[in-house]
Amino acid sequence: MAQLLSAAESAWLTRMQLPWQGISPHGLSAVRAARQGGRSNEPELLRPYQMGDDVRRVDWAATQRLQHAMVRQPLPQSQGQLRIVLDTSPSMRIDPTKWWQALRVAAALGVVATSHGDTAQLWSDDLSSTYQRTDAWISLCDHVYATATTAQPFVMPRQLPPAQLAVWCSDLWHTDWTTQLVQFATMAQTGMVIHLLSTIEISPPLAGDVTLIDSETQQEYTVTVDAALHARYQAVFTTWQADIRHECHRLGLGYLLVATADDLVTALHEVLL
Repeated sequence: MAQLLSAAESAWLTRMQLPWQGISPHGLSAVRAARQGGRSNEPELLRPYQMGDDVRRVDWAATQRLQHAMVRQPLPQSQGQLRIVLDTSPSMRIDPTKWWQALRVAAALGVVATSHGDTAQLWSDDLSSTYQRTDAWISLCDHVYATATTAQPFVMPRQLPPAQLAVWCSDLWHTDWTTQLVQFATMAQTGMVIHLLSTIEISPPLAGDVTLIDSETQQEYTVTVDAALHARYQAVFTTWQADIRHECHRLGLGYLLVATADDLVTALHEVLL
């Protein structure tokens, strides 16, 4: 099996940080270890400037990048924890490229966490151990990619201990996606939804008489695909995605659409700092 992450991708990821402490109106804030400009190595929260903040704590590089005044705030010494909830339902695995990209996303985020001394944990069919070593985390993702066999619809895990950052990687092809988003929003101080879709789900390259099979129920549907049906599909798809994005924002969750054809560095650049 090919490596989930290339050497170049891994090198880039070790220079990035995760959004630990919430979402500002102009971008993601993050806990990060200050290693430049003569600063100490104490972990810091990067957050939007508030009236009364000491201007000496303004992070000018982050301010320029996010187009909003950002300040550094020392945090108590504690280890950050990333938890990834990975949808293993049949719709995620019927397209090998989607399942491959899902595990690449999980591996990439875990590399960022573990390379900075934080921990990563994965929920696929059940909750994994907590990982601090990058090589062990990558081995776990390799194992899940090769062995996941769940044939049941996805169910959001409940009553998990809270994590600082939780990421749900899913195609959200679930009739109860609104309920699952609410459940997910209670799982962490900061939540991020990575909406992973194949390119043919975003824009199906179909024409003529086509038999469609529901990957969850195995029910078959025969349709004739023409320009009018394509237009209807795109309209419904656009509304559905907009509804998901809106609900994420209402719940205080980050949202990122990732397609199977997207370059991983480009796709995650919006999430990582």
